[in-house]
Amino acid sequence: MPVVTVPPARDGNPQRPRTNRNGLVSTDEIAEPADPPDTGALMLRDATPADIAFIQAIADAPDNWDKLETYPEETLRQAILGPGSRVLIWQSRDGPQGFCWLKQEHTGFKLEEFGVLRPGRGTGRPFLQAVLDQLRQAGAARIWLTVAADNAGAIRFYSTFGFIRGAVRPGVWHRRRGPVADALRMDLALRP
Repeated sequence: MPVVTVPPARDGNPQRPRTNRNGLVSTDEIAEPADPPDTGALMLRDATPADIAFIQAIADAPDNWDKLETYPEETLRQAILGPGSRVLIWQSRDGPQGFCWLKQEHTGFKLEEFGVLRPGRGTGRPFLQAVLDQLRQAGAARIWLTVAADNAGAIRFYSTFGFIRGAVRPGVWHRRRGPVADALRMDLALRP
């Protein structure tokens, strides 16, 4: 699989004026926004067993308890090293920023899991785009996923890439906390 690189996203926060010790706005300086860590160019790479702790840390983050499954080390090792799966890492100069687990099927791929280190900061969009570009370059016909039917943010995110809502399976999305939810299938054709 060829390596895909994209430039890092900019924070986009407006500059804020500094105040002096009297609480007055300084007219000669503008405070720089707090920059995210220097991530340099991001690249897509295959996961190795050394990435398992990183993947588990994302899956086990409290904000992901309702979204991502947690997997034992041996399951992740098999996904990384075994046939039929591909686990990808979104890598920066500062280290891994996200992971994606794809399962190959006869007609394409299932996006089994997708998670980023810092959700909501613009990392997921270029990461998923790089994954989709690689699948298209490899000649894959389609990709599909399931998401909790009540997770409007995830549905909106995947819809912006062209994923189409499909069948709903009632009561099959098991959360680590909270009630069981319906699962929504979303599909994307990778070739016209």
